[in-house]
Amino acid sequence: MDRRRFVTSSLYLGGMLIAGAGGIARAADPLARRTVDGRLQDGRWRLDMLGRLNVIRQEKNLGVLRIDERLNRAAQLHSDDMADRNYFDHQTPEGSRMTDRADAFGYRWRLLLENIAAGQDNPADAVAGWMKSSEHRAAILNASGRDTGMGHSYRTPDDGGMRHYWTLLIGME
Repeated sequence: MDRRRFVTSSLYLGGMLIAGAGGIARAADPLARRTVDGRLQDGRWRLDMLGRLNVIRQEKNLGVLRIDERLNRAAQLHSDDMADRNYFDHQTPEGSRMTDRADAFGYRWRLLLENIAAGQDNPADAVAGWMKSSEHRAAILNASGRDTGMGHSYRTPDDGGMRHYWTLLIGME
């Protein structure tokens, strides 16, 4: 049984909700190192994911994304929360959305998109899965996107749940 899941991204543009994005990246060598239990050891996975996203965007003659630390913190917060509380959704159980998280870290977005994934062991698989979904691919290939932030969290499931949770934010101020 395939335990990997994807959720259609959402795009907020000035308060209007529009469907978001996903495809298959030409892979660079994996940069993320793992501990014995499978956790990603350091932040190099972000560089791996960013490289894959930018290869895809450059193949379509789109501008490259640049990492924004505020979006990294917002994405990481959501990945950690999903893993800690074992849920998988763009919205927290209390109703917080990506726009709330970006606002909390001071990102004054005019465009904001979010892709989430669960179950993929590495950035290559997460990006490849998003690119197979038209909604996720559309977010990744949104020509207005300039900034990005990524979150990853690992949990040791004792209930058969997911281990890896991924959040990708793409925005423009």
